[in-house]
Amino acid sequence: MRFRLQKVSVVVVAVALIAACARESADVGDFAAAPEPADQREQITSLQIRVFDAMWTLLSEHYVHGDLHGIAWNELRERYRPLVVNLLSRADFPDTVRQMLDELPPLAASWETRDERIRLELDDPSAYEGIGAYVAFRANPVPRIILLSVMPGSPADQAGLRAHEAVTAVNGIPIRLEEGADAALRIRGPADETVTLRVSAVDRATRDVDVVRGRLEPQAMAISYGLVAPGDIGYLLFPRVASESLFTDTVRSLEAFSSEGEVSGLILDLRIASGQRWPLIPLLSLFSDGDHGEIYTATDSQRISIEGFDRHGSQAVPLVALIGPDTEGMPEVLAAALQARERATVVGLRTPGNVASFVDYTLPDGSRLTVMTRSYRSPDGREIGIDGVRPGVPASLDWDQVSGRNDPVRDVAVSVLRRGAR
Repeated sequence: MRFRLQKVSVVVVAVALIAACARESADVGDFAAAPEPADQREQITSLQIRVFDAMWTLLSEHYVHGDLHGIAWNELRERYRPLVVNLLSRADFPDTVRQMLDELPPLAASWETRDERIRLELDDPSAYEGIGAYVAFRANPVPRIILLSVMPGSPADQAGLRAHEAVTAVNGIPIRLEEGADAALRIRGPADETVTLRVSAVDRATRDVDVVRGRLEPQAMAISYGLVAPGDIGYLLFPRVASESLFTDTVRSLEAFSSEGEVSGLILDLRIASGQRWPLIPLLSLFSDGDHGEIYTATDSQRISIEGFDRHGSQAVPLVALIGPDTEGMPEVLAAALQARERATVVGLRTPGNVASFVDYTLPDGSRLTVMTRSYRSPDGREIGIDGVRPGVPASLDWDQVSGRNDPVRDVAVSVLRRGAR
């Protein structure tokens, strides 16, 4: 069967919905650009009300979890619609909309004004100026930016930065808790300029590193694999951004392990893996068989039924999946499905539950509402989009608390496979 999660777009004319395959730019005018004279106030208010009503209808009908979180949709509308009707200034409308959205569960929906949407669409997503590393923010025990992986040949690579290291200050200014993930923006900047990073690691002394920023394009990275402890357990590290050959590379790694002799177990390291466009079904088929849960919307669902096939013992070899707070999207679904089927022992830290897909809706004023419309439920009924994946064997060390050579979390996985645990 085919199983795809992707972002699609819909244009809304008044409250009518018309499905589309790509983002649309509605040339219907932005209320924020309307004339200011008093005789135009009624026109502005009318457009604001149309936008609000379209937004409320989309949220109440298409948000994937419906009222699972106790959302009282009608009460929400009754509180906020009068605020829109009685706004004293057109500039207050965005704040009112975002105040309403803040009452919804995290990531349920987001909104961009027409001008914000146009700016985002004009930005070139294929290139940026920075150091060339995939990163994540951590608040505890100290605010920091973790280097999940470093692009080969990038400025970060040339400066000697490596995966598992953490940045605690940029140009002498510490990473602040209130910045959150936006702290990474301070690491970016104009190409050919130097940024000084305070870097810490478990296997190196804290140091300052000067990095000359470059103009870069995001790189897909290959899977890393090898044999560990003392050579009969296969280890596969799935990259942050996977190449199109991820599944083929996985099969090739199994072939390589087989050529060295029979392996007693496999470790699937998903701790930094992410993505919606990921070969979920082929990988599930490689390692498992049968019912693997369902993808569902507010109104229907689709079962994930897998017909397994064996490559170099893949259907029988004992598995451990390593997970953490940076395991997102389809890698989360893989870990949850294998865990629910008792095909793999899951080791590590709880995942964030970012398995949903979203739909963009262009509203009557040209602004854009993004709504969470689909999510995943595991074969044992767990709502992964709400609870994330919980490890069967907790291992509390984070990505910057281990290294490629000294990784106690991986050692736990080895111990699990040695004991034959499931």
